[in-house]
Amino acid sequence: MCVISVIENLDQIPSKQTTELMEKSNPHGNGFCYYNKKSKCIYMKKGITLDELNDLTNAAKKEGNLSMIQHYRIASSGNSESKLNTHGFLIENMSNNDLETYTNKDVFFHNGTLDMDKLNEIAIKIMTLNKYAVYPTNKDNTEISDSRLCSWILSFVDHSILNLFTDNNKFVIMNGKNGKIKKYGSWDLVKDENNNNTLVTSNNYFKQTYFQYITDFSSYDNENYM
Repeated sequence: MCVISVIENLDQIPSKQTTELMEKSNPHGNGFCYYNKKSKCIYMKKGITLDELNDLTNAAKKEGNLSMIQHYRIASSGNSESKLNTHGFLIENMSNNDLETYTNKDVFFHNGTLDMDKLNEIAIKIMTLNKYAVYPTNKDNTEISDSRLCSWILSFVDHSILNLFTDNNKFVIMNGKNGKIKKYGSWDLVKDENNNNTLVTSNNYFKQTYFQYITDFSSYDNENYM
């Protein structure tokens, strides 16, 4: 469960006040990536504070790099507070899942919940057919999330497989070679009242009073709010 904000032009950048609402609803860590047109690669950093996310967004904007993805996280399957389960994830077999990286690999973000049993069935088939496939783990030995496992699966199959899971899920991938962004699922257009921009987000949870004031996220049913 999270809020993802996709930025492809100046009119899609959230105001500082709106990012504060999104982080208040998502207390377990932020993630960010952008495509650097000069170096022709993606820069990604996750497990970061709101101030750092805003600073990185402003720096990319100043440099004219307007292909960006912001991620504000509540929780997911796996260890909910592990920084290593914060998005994005490289679409790569044997990824180090570093908290900071420069890459030409595609980068994956996900909002929703995927069935880990079904994902593991796919993973077993992949490992049976490919002797080089290595099941992903976290360096801190915490349980991996459904999104991390999905990103690994995508390194072996065509990304169009995501269309099978878009009923209650939203996915977005940034191409590591050209910075182009591909979205899967139904995305919301949300008016940012503080700067009049129209945000492209995975949902509008941050606009809901319920999420602005709840402090114990273990007390609600994720499935009811996806």
